[in-house]
Amino acid sequence: MVSFRPVFALALLGCFLAPLKAHDLYRSESRLEVRGREVKATMTFNLLDFAGVDQNGDKVVSQAEFDQAFDRVYAAILQHFSIQSSGPSTRMTRETYKLFAEHVLDLQLLYVFPQQVLALEVDSSLPEVCGSGHIHLTTVVLNGKVQEGILDARNRKAFFTAGGGSNLHTFQQFLVLGMEHIATGYDHLSFLLGLLIATSSLRSLVKVVTSFTVAHSITLALATFDIVVLPSRFTESAIAASIVYVAVENLIRGRAIERDSASRTCCARCSSPGPTWRCRCSRSTWAWRSGRWCS
Repeated sequence: MVSFRPVFALALLGCFLAPLKAHDLYRSESRLEVRGREVKATMTFNLLDFAGVDQNGDKVVSQAEFDQAFDRVYAAILQHFSIQSSGPSTRMTRETYKLFAEHVLDLQLLYVFPQQVLALEVDSSLPEVCGSGHIHLTTVVLNGKVQEGILDARNRKAFFTAGGGSNLHTFQQFLVLGMEHIATGYDHLSFLLGLLIATSSLRSLVKVVTSFTVAHSITLALATFDIVVLPSRFTESAIAASIVYVAVENLIRGRAIERDSASRTCCARCSSPGPTWRCRCSRSTWAWRSGRWCS
């Protein structure tokens, strides 16, 4: 019987020999901490999302490239990201900024409002400058409560109050984001496909999908909370290497299964009583018995 396992594995390997890369997730983040009349904003941006910053196209922003492009990037951020509380702030101060992880901007701003902040409105039009698929994740600490929101091209504004928002709405937002994250990721889909090729039953299928989900959730949590921080070039290379490994493993495993199946077939056929024999199996299921080829 013809095995399609090597065909699927070769197709999987071929996809990643093509000039594809891991899915692009254009994302920025902000953490807004309310302290009376003040709001401290800690923000991170992927500088590769801003056109012209990476001048030589090596996916790494050097200090020289950063210094040259910072004023332009900063102006774009101020133009496309704002917060209000019953009106605009009376003063905004840039406290610190730095480049880290080869392409990430860490920016801290301080907003001062004329009255105590009891509610916040966050407005982001960053997709206009960072790409239509850009997503901004914002976390607001207000009145001791942590609230989160997702801003993108479809949802530009988010509102936060001292009473807290709907946990169900936040869960729905992140659930949809997670589904899009998996469904649009060539790396996730290809790696998972490589694992599924090796499954032979519903039980093993459930085990593979569950293991992948748990492992991905753990690594995502470690990265989100900065417990494990790795260079992006290393991470992307490791992802590609793991997919190639799974594809090659499936090729080798498929051939081993074919050889094992042929061996069992030919040895069973030569197990009838007779002179001493030895089974030398191949895909044609021929065996050597009593000095003669038999089938």
